[in-house]
Amino acid sequence: SAARRHYLGTEVARSIAMEKLIRTDQKISSLSHQEFAVFRMVAEGLSINEIANSLTLAPKTVSNYKTNMMRKLGTTKLADIIFLAQKIGLIHSPHK
Repeated sequence: SAARRHYLGTEVARSIAMEKLIRTDQKISSLSHQEFAVFRMVAEGLSINEIANSLTLAPKTVSNYKTNMMRKLGTTKLADIIFLAQKIGLIHSPHK
């Protein structure tokens, strides 16, 4: 029936969404403490130098953490980092 197909479609969509959430969670938890700090600060819009000053690290070290973090999260785009940080509630969308 159409209702059954709709239900199955909804269940499949929910299952796919859950898979994505679990994968995202696994990616986030694969980050080291420093990579996670860099992830949060990059998402907040801080520059490499600002992050380096904040964490008292060399800019090159921060750059390496950022590279590793983006590789682990499977992206090269800043927009993806911001979206991910919003999705997990780390930063808030300016529209809210």
